[in-house]
Amino acid sequence: MPPEEPGDDPTDTPRPPYSTWPTRTPTGTLTPLASLTPTPTETPTPTVTPILTYLRVQVFIDTNKDNFFNPGEGAQGLWVTAQSGNWSAGALTQDGEVLFTTPGLVTSSGKIIVQIPYLHLAEQVSPPRNPGETALLPVRLEPPHYPAFLP
Repeated sequence: MPPEEPGDDPTDTPRPPYSTWPTRTPTGTLTPLASLTPTPTETPTPTVTPILTYLRVQVFIDTNKDNFFNPGEGAQGLWVTAQSGNWSAGALTQDGEVLFTTPGLVTSSGKIIVQIPYLHLAEQVSPPRNPGETALLPVRLEPPHYPAFLP
């Protein structure tokens, strides 16, 4: 009886065919073909969006004596300055009003000093606490008194 070949017996587990080539057993350590070095990335810095609030100064001559700023009562061309901490601004009144845009740092510093040099006037104003709000400083001036008759 000839020797049995592998795979002739149905109860045998399948085996790979015989090979005359020697098989290699890995030894040693593997070395990578290329090394990857991560590129350094910069840490993003957050962009600070300024929180804007507003300050409206109204300078008016109250000719009808109702204690409110009405059209036609505004004092034209007065220099108005505002400052708080490192922030300062100045503008001329137009129709009795000046609108200042204040950065968010003004709200944290506590007070805004408003000056009208021609009138020798200085006032402190509390800035608005919420973004987009407007603080109002009305400056009411008495109407001038003229004599009834000039000599």
